[in-house]
Order: sequence, then structure tokens, then C-alpha cells
Amino acid sequence: VKRKPIKGAPQYAISPEMRADEALKAICEALLGAITYHEPGVRLGEDDEFLHQFRVSTRRTRSALSSLKTVFERDTMKHYRGELRWLQQLTGPARDLDVWLIELAGYREELPDAARAGLDNLAVFLTSERADAYKALRRGVESRRYTRLVEGWSDFLTSKVPAKPPHKHADMTVKKIAQRRLWRAYGELIRDGAAIDPDGPVEPLHALRIRGKKLRYLMGFFAQLFEERKIALMQPPLKELQDVLGTLNDLFVQQQGLRASAVRMNKAGKADVDTLLAIGRLSQVLSIREAQTRLRFVDAFEALCSPHAAAAYKLLFKP
Repeated sequence: VKRKPIKGAPQYAISPEMRADEALKAICEALLGAITYHEPGVRLGEDDEFLHQFRVSTRRTRSALSSLKTVFERDTMKHYRGELRWLQQLTGPARDLDVWLIELAGYREELPDAARAGLDNLAVFLTSERADAYKALRRGVESRRYTRLVEGWSDFLTSKVPAKPPHKHADMTVKKIAQRRLWRAYGELIRDGAAIDPDGPVEPLHALRIRGKKLRYLMGFFAQLFEERKIALMQPPLKELQDVLGTLNDLFVQQQGLRASAVRMNKAGKADVDTLLAIGRLSQVLSIREAQTRLRFVDAFEALCSPHAAAAYKLLFKP
């Protein structure tokens, strides 16, 4: 039976009175299962969704460890956070090219016929780079370092928690520590968002996107500890903000990528006049889209910090 990618967060069971370290192990074990499930599809490189889900599970694990870094023993946490960062970086180039080729097909229809041939040439060049990126990725997931990461992390997650917790927060109930982290994450998101100039540099917007992603992951990790119906009602404004910030980040990365691709193609002697003109036209399209998306940011942010939204977060999460 051909394996298919699985979208969405993996399933696990935690209870409000469970120790924080036990709950975090359950969450991370489920995420590791998702990583190893999608790994064969990543090696093949035929369906980009396998790599997407592989990266999402890795990113969720990193977010869980970052948000609950005082639960596990410090040296263990430092080691695996570093190894998971390496894994995320390893998968980055191939995923960026997957996204680029998907987006390029859509952008092609927005350009006049005269510019499309140039974009076709760019797509051929990026497809070749994608093949090289997947070769490097396969070497990484077939390496001893990756094997040690998966096996060591699995052994740690399936081992019993110590009777004497290695850290003061390890035996705190998971609901109590979840409330603390969620309330803090929401406050940090609102604080940083309020200081942003929508027409200013992209870096603060990128940092806010990461804060929003961390809050959304935390809500997903711990939804079963609270009233899930209320959690579901709180999700749309956060999702809308994340969609806006994600689009802005994609547009910024794509504009940077276009310039870098033009340089690489020119250096390789594959950038003819039609291709360079098409890249220039597409850069203009992306710039206009960025300006339009920035206008959406204010409304999306205000919805998340409205009195109604703030009251909902306070009611559920304020310790």
C-alpha cells in the first residue's frame, strides 16, 4: 500500500493533573512518530507534502521544547534542541524550492504571454536546483547523525520520568504550566505587535510571525486540557494574523530568492534577456502584493487584541 502524507497534528492523550515532564514526553513522542512516518517520502522526494509534514513536526517539537525548556534536564534539552535545529536547517533548501516551484506555476498566469517563456526557463533552472537539494537532504537523513538523533530521542522519550524531578517545573501539573506559558505567549505577541510599524522593516513582522506560531502550537498542544470548544472559537483571529504574516514572509523570501536566482543563472550562463525581463516583471507583482498584504495586518492584529479576544485568553489561561 502506497504511503500517503498525514496532515494535521498527531494524536496523544494528556490529562490536567499529569506531571509536566510526562505530558511533554507524550507530545514529543507523537511528533517523533510523525517525523519518522514521513521520512521515507522525504527520501523519495516525489511528493512535496511529505517534506512539508516532516518539517512541521520538527518545528512543532522545537516549539514545544522552547516553550517548556524548564521541564527536562538542562543538558538533555540543550543537546536535542541543537540537533533538531540542525534537522530543520537541513530540510530548508529543498522545502524552499518546493514552495517556489508551486508558487511559480500560479504567478505564471499573472504575467503576459511574452514573459511566460522566461519564467519557464526559471522553472527549469529551479527544478535542477531542487534535485540537488533533495540529494543533499537524502544524505542528511541517511547519515549517522540523523540516526543517532532519532534513536536517542526515542529512547529518552520512552523512558520513565525520574521519581525525583531534575528541574523544579518537571513535577508541576501540565495544566498549570500550560496556563503560564499560554498567557505569557499571548501577552508577548500583543506587546510586540503593538510596537510594529506596518510600513516599516520586515524583520519585526517576521519575529511576530514566529511568536504567533508558538502561541498557536501551544494552543494545539494543550487544547484537550481546556474547553476545546472555546479554544476552537479563539483560533480564527490568530489564524488570520498568521496567514497575513506568513504571506508577508513568503513574499519577502520570494523577492530575495528571485534576485539570488537571477545572479546564479547569470553566473551559469543561463539567464537570457527574456528570463531576466520575466524576473523583473514578477518582482513588481510581488512588491505590489506585499503592499496589499501589509494593509491587512492592522485589521488582523486588532482582531486578536480586541477586548473580546483578550477576555477569552484571560478567562482560560491567566493563572
